[in-house]
Amino acid sequence: MNQDYMINVLLVDDRSENLLALEALLDYPYVHLTKCLSGEEALKCVMKEEYALILLDVQMPGLDGYETAKLIKSREKSKDIPIIFVTAINKEPEHVFSGYTAGAIDYVFKPFDPDVLKLKVEQLIKIFINARGMKQQTEALFEQTKALENANQELVRVTQELKKSEALHRLIGETSADTILIINTAHEIISINPTVESMFDYQISEVLGRGAELLIPLELLKAYGNTQVMSIEKCEITLFSKNNRSFRADIHLKTSLLDGNYIFVCTIRDISVRFNQMLELEHMATHDHLTQLPNRKKLYEMINSLVLDERKGFTLLLMDLDHFKAINDTLGHQFGDLLLLKIGNLITQWLSNAETIFRLGGDEFAVLIPNCTPTQGLSTAQIILANIDQPVSVEEVNLSIGASMGIVSFPEHGKDIQTLLRRADVAMYSAKRLKSGYSIYSEEQDEKDPYRLLLMGDLRAAIEKNELYLVYQPKAELKTNTILSAEALLRWKHPKLGLIPPSDFIPIAEQIGVINAITTWVLNEALKQSKLWEAEHIDIEIAVNLSARNLQDAELPIRLKALLQQYGVSPRKITLEITESFIMADPVRAKEVLMNIHEMGIQLSIDDFGTGYSSLAYLKTLPVDTIKIDKSFVADMANDATDSMIVRSIIFLAHNLGLKVVAEGVEDLQSWNMLASYGCDIIQGYYLQKPLAPYEFKRWLVARMESGITSGQL
Repeated sequence: MNQDYMINVLLVDDRSENLLALEALLDYPYVHLTKCLSGEEALKCVMKEEYALILLDVQMPGLDGYETAKLIKSREKSKDIPIIFVTAINKEPEHVFSGYTAGAIDYVFKPFDPDVLKLKVEQLIKIFINARGMKQQTEALFEQTKALENANQELVRVTQELKKSEALHRLIGETSADTILIINTAHEIISINPTVESMFDYQISEVLGRGAELLIPLELLKAYGNTQVMSIEKCEITLFSKNNRSFRADIHLKTSLLDGNYIFVCTIRDISVRFNQMLELEHMATHDHLTQLPNRKKLYEMINSLVLDERKGFTLLLMDLDHFKAINDTLGHQFGDLLLLKIGNLITQWLSNAETIFRLGGDEFAVLIPNCTPTQGLSTAQIILANIDQPVSVEEVNLSIGASMGIVSFPEHGKDIQTLLRRADVAMYSAKRLKSGYSIYSEEQDEKDPYRLLLMGDLRAAIEKNELYLVYQPKAELKTNTILSAEALLRWKHPKLGLIPPSDFIPIAEQIGVINAITTWVLNEALKQSKLWEAEHIDIEIAVNLSARNLQDAELPIRLKALLQQYGVSPRKITLEITESFIMADPVRAKEVLMNIHEMGIQLSIDDFGTGYSSLAYLKTLPVDTIKIDKSFVADMANDATDSMIVRSIIFLAHNLGLKVVAEGVEDLQSWNMLASYGCDIIQGYYLQKPLAPYEFKRWLVARMESGITSGQL
């Protein structure tokens, strides 16, 4: 048989050696054999593919052959597939009758005659091919008949439409919310619809015959010209009404031929509401919601702009309030918020116009001073510290708080924002430890921290000594409450210091150059666990966090591909979570690396979105599948209207860009329900489950499935 397409045949037997024997016997070049070890697996296959016939074993664990055949025959898609039982069971008539009742058309008893089996299979394949050919001929004939009918109906329709066309176009023009005007080659308005009256405050009689510059800039028409027939030019611009009222507008401009003459057709849409909303969202994205000071994202934007010119130095001050936690714990978070607001306003007053203050989160602030040396920056630091050491009055309570400040300068202390912030942090903690108020960064500060020295010395050997391990925190799909994935979280149990937070040892791993080795270990463990769970019929995707240093490693895609092949894990089972800081620090490099990884089939997610680095507008240019809203917004959204609005806006805009949204840090039912109402896709947090060891995760997941949990329950 010469076939230009493959014929699918399904082999079902719980013994691999039987499947191999059948595969060797039925080795036809035009036949594709699908092998299944269980009835359950066979049911999945027949729902996905079309099969010419099924060779089905009777005695199997789980669903036996009879039950499997009945289920296959009960479904519309698979009811007509011929089934041959290949079995060694009793040949008594009642057993054979049971098979025919279940839907089989024939029996082959083991040990079987190979020639007989091949002959039966070939005949059924011929029947399948003939049936398919007849079906295709019937469908082709039906399509030809349908095409003729459609052509006739279309002829009738076109005739009717031509009669209505003029009236319909007039109706559209008169009822459209857009201003539609037609302009001749002399740039005169020769037609316009009534919307001009509400949009531009002009009467139609005031506009007809006038120059188009009355409504739109004449430069648009001149730049567009008369040569782009049937093409469309789009732009967004600010326009002015008769009364000099400004509004933002989308303009669509098209040229065409009318009776041998060129005309411009211009559509103007008022987008002021959307434009103002985007401005508001942009402000929200670049400013702290409590103090309204520029946030971390804005700091990154400004520094990234400044580092383009190494001839112009700048100084960065990183400041942490000394007693804020005690005040927060004693007087409450609301009082702490008032204090942060007061401190932000006071520091703004003490700075010059060239200096900018930022709130980075918590009680951490930064001050950026352009065109400044470390010595000049020290003067500003001393002014701030001298004032902040004075008692601050909040709600008639006088507070003495104090602050510690780290000082770094570009390019002396670093040439990128990650290095500058890390070293400013080192200098700030040096000032805090020495109670000196401020400290200018020096390399010795890194080396004089006993805790960091101990971690540096022990971290290199942590992998070999099996001190690192992974825990897994589940993520639930909100609509169905189904557990589809889990995040792999790295832990280090130091033999002397106990559990070391990742926030302590990951920066050190990056500094001493072992982060790539640790990440390779994490990926290896996660893929190994994925394969183990797959063998236990636990279909869970695993997310792994990558640092900026990992994504600067040119060998990362190669190692990823090798590990996926080693464990036989599908790339779709792995999601890599990347911090926003890497993306915004080097956008060109970020796009290149992410494209390479995404082409392998691995999913990508942006971690901690909203903390002040990147924008959704930029993400649409990257191969990103998911964004994860930072837990700082989720944690208090039930009590903070601003956080709630930010979360809702991120979800709305992300969905418009085709991105899924994960909300982390969900710790109560109210937050869960709010996120569900906003259309969030996936949630993660202690309200669902804390991070678990692999065996705990499996036990929890199995118990959850057996209990029949439905949406809204935990």
